[in-house]
Amino acid sequence: MEEDSVAQLMLTLYEPLYSYVGRVKGRVAYSVWKERLLTIEEGQALWLNFPADHVVDASFAEESIIRLGRELYEKEFGDRFLRLHGLTPDSIININAIIKWHNHRVVFLTDHPQERWQIIGRPPGKELLAIFELVKAQDHTTSAELAAALQIAVNAASTQLNRLYRLRLLRRKREVSQRGIEYIYSM
Repeated sequence: MEEDSVAQLMLTLYEPLYSYVGRVKGRVAYSVWKERLLTIEEGQALWLNFPADHVVDASFAEESIIRLGRELYEKEFGDRFLRLHGLTPDSIININAIIKWHNHRVVFLTDHPQERWQIIGRPPGKELLAIFELVKAQDHTTSAELAAALQIAVNAASTQLNRLYRLRLLRRKREVSQRGIEYIYSM
């Protein structure tokens, strides 16, 4: 797991730590985080750690976090992921507002004290959300395990897990066994 201290980035911008505000700073953050994403191993997540009680405004988020999310969804960074830590409720509202306003097809995972993981952005449908919750509760699953748990066909389970993977909500590890290629999906 790769981590990037957002506070350190703000120091490089010669600004106070509380200023996650504005498009210009968002573009600088995007450039730094894009470079970091490209240096981590495929299959890994870059964690953006925001200091507690510091609000990310909508324009900063649009130029940095949301832009990265759109490009991750379009697989411009290969098999890499972005996870968010320490966002305030106001920051989450700002990010959700921009995503909704522009109808972006982007979602993020942020850690949440009570729920362990929280989806922010454009949420998947009820069926995918239920599968996400099942994987979250178990930490990982395969198509065969999900099919057995939900009493559905393995190819249907595989399709649903792959949709969550394409949204960058689940990670996927390929394993070769006697039965062939199997993917293990995890948070």
